[in-house]
Amino acid sequence: MDQCLLVLIASPPIENAVVDWLLDRNDIPGFTSAPISGHGASIHSLTAAEQVAGRQRQVMFQMHLTEAVARSVIDEAQRAFRGSGLHYWLTPVLAAGHMNRRPAQLSVPQGERCSAHASSAVAATVSPSGTK
Repeated sequence: MDQCLLVLIASPPIENAVVDWLLDRNDIPGFTSAPISGHGASIHSLTAAEQVAGRQRQVMFQMHLTEAVARSVIDEAQRAFRGSGLHYWLTPVLAAGHMNRRPAQLSVPQGERCSAHASSAVAATVSPSGTK
């Protein structure tokens, strides 16, 4: 696995610290962040309002990196955010790139379908207008 997708899940109180920490790193060319809702059976970390709503607000950070850089980020994040509850996962990237600016026909020849298993991810970025 050379190219991977590293995902970090943080609680809102540490969002700015994680953003600053990621921006300070020279080995991360960029990342995406988005507010998300976490759902699950564990209620030990939920506030009363979150228990009623059935979700916990969180922030997700995604970055496309080489495996060596991703593992370095994980190691250093474990030291920098010890005790914060920061969660991560690392998956291989099967394909990545930018979509052509002109409309293109995409076709997959018979018998060449991509069969990804649960630990794999495919990442691409496309804006609603079809341009980057």
